[in-house]
Amino acid sequence: MTDVRALSALADVICRAQEQGRVTPMGIAFAIDAAGLLMSPDTSAELDEYRRQFPKLTAGRPALPRRVDSERYYSTPSGCFHCGIGHREHAQQWTPAGGWHQWTPPTDEQVKARMLARRSARRQYARAAGGASC
Repeated sequence: MTDVRALSALADVICRAQEQGRVTPMGIAFAIDAAGLLMSPDTSAELDEYRRQFPKLTAGRPALPRRVDSERYYSTPSGCFHCGIGHREHAQQWTPAGGWHQWTPPTDEQVKARMLARRSARRQYARAAGGASC
């Protein structure tokens, strides 16, 4: 017997992917994978349970500090508008706000804010490490 709910979910994911301009088989496959439709039912149920519990498990915990000693942990000034990843290493990315997206150039305001944030982070790291500020 055919699982109509699963087929409907798959059709919905494919339709949304096509509306977002994903018309290649690979683009549609990425959308299906991101929706979790390639997982076993047990794995999917476990992931859903973790997603439900995550806000309770992290409530009241301070946010982890961002590492400033590696370029990887903060966006480059000319990084993607949506996620901050550089153009060369971007390819196809997913973010909660932007969904699946290709590299999009940042605004001038984003570039300036990222440059100032990077300068500030480097100064804080230098001070914490006992060195001179940059």
